[in-house]
Formats: sequence, structure tokens, C-alpha cells
Amino acid sequence: MVLHIALEGVDGVGKTTQLEHLKTFFTKKKYKVTIIKQPNTQELIKFMQNYFLRQEELALIMAVDRLITYNSMRYFFDDYDIVFWDRSILSSYAYNTNENVDDKFITDINRYFPDMDLYIVIDNNEFLEKSDYQNDTVAGEQNIIMKYQKLVSENNNVKSIPYINGKENKVFESIVQTIYEYFPRCNWCGHVFKKNTENRKYCKKSCSDYAREEQNRINALKHYHEHKDEKPAKLGSYGANLHSHMNPDHEKEKQLIKNEKRRLRI
Repeated sequence: MVLHIALEGVDGVGKTTQLEHLKTFFTKKKYKVTIIKQPNTQELIKFMQNYFLRQEELALIMAVDRLITYNSMRYFFDDYDIVFWDRSILSSYAYNTNENVDDKFITDINRYFPDMDLYIVIDNNEFLEKSDYQNDTVAGEQNIIMKYQKLVSENNNVKSIPYINGKENKVFESIVQTIYEYFPRCNWCGHVFKKNTENRKYCKKSCSDYAREEQNRINALKHYHEHKDEKPAKLGSYGANLHSHMNPDHEKEKQLIKNEKRRLRI
């Protein structure tokens, strides 16, 4: 099942750059990866920047854009192992709530948009302390950071990563570590995956099939070595050729045994 992972944080913490690093990293690990940005188009970004809009209007626009983007892509998600989102519903909680717009309003207008499997917030307190923002801008950004921190404390699937100024690689390593710690890993290929049942051990049916075939091969090999010195009549039912009825033609019987050994990779 495809993983949906959203990267969050205030503007300037390097979300887009980190997502490109994540896509490269996981692609090299043989994952199929794509990135979805919010807002989804430059035209929408310009519209939101050029018109004076209230926070509830911005939240509604983002909710519609989010749902349209998801529904237009949902039939292609099965082609990927991981879908990374550049912003998500958490941005609306952090940016679009004020004394007139509460969390319940954001929840209601996004009720048809599914929850992400994991949200990762890049917390940039250090970034703000070293910035040259004007005081009112700093206060606004600090308020957004506090809202993100509240979301982290209240939700198990929201994790925080500290922003480290000038150390992009350290931030990237922390994000990767968080992903690997949060999700289980397939017992066959080692890929992270989402469990839909408590006892699930494999990310895909193919991995489960490969693991079962390998275990059968090991069991057959173990059985052969345990009984290889016995007469063919006592070798049991492992393998079609090592059965309890010896072929009266000794040459054919020897050939059958050779074929079975080849099948067992002995």
C-alpha cells in the first residue's frame, strides 16, 4: 500500500529542497516515488498573493485545491510506493486559523481529504532567531511555529524535526531516520510500508511469495540432508521425484534423483 508523507513548516525552511533529496534517496533504494505540491499550480499561488483574502477564504481555496489534486491523482497512487506532499492540511491549521477561524472549521472543510500516514514538521526556531525579519513578521511566524508545535504534541502521526541553519544534510538525515522509525519494514525487501493488519510482515504480495518460496526451499533442503543416507523409499513426500516408490529402472531412478537435487540446488 502506498505511503502518504507530508513535509510541513513555515516558509524558508527548505521543504522543497528536502523533498527533492528524499525523492532521489528513496528512488535509489528502489522505491517508486512522486511529489505533490500544495498549492498545486503557480496560477493559484499568484491569485492568492495578488488578492486580499480573509483567512477562511484562503482555507476554503486550499481545501478545494487539495481535494481536486488528490482526486485527480488517486487512480495513479498504486503506481508508487511513497507519495510525498509539499504541504498538507496542517498548513491550513497553522496559517489560516485566527480569532475568527478555529480548528473545527479547518477540519470540517477538509473532511473529504484523507489523513496522511505521516506528517513531518521542520521546526525552525533557530532559523527565526538568525533572520532579519521585521518584528511584526517575526511575531506572525512565531505564532505559526507555535501552532505547528501544538499539532505535534496532539497527534501521534505528526513528528517534529529541528531546523539546523546551514546544515541541510543533518536535517535530511533526521527526516529519513524519522520515516524509518515510524513505519515497519518488510521482512523480505526491507522497504518501509503501511500495515493494514497487525501481523502483516511484507510490503507486497510478491515479497510474501518470495519469502514463502525461499522458506520452502530451505525446508526441502533441510529435509534432504536429514534423510540423504536413507533409502529412497524413506525420503518422504518432499519433491515429486523423491517419493516412496522406487523406479525399477535404476538408471531412470538415478536421473530422477539428480533432477531433484538440481531443483533443490544441491
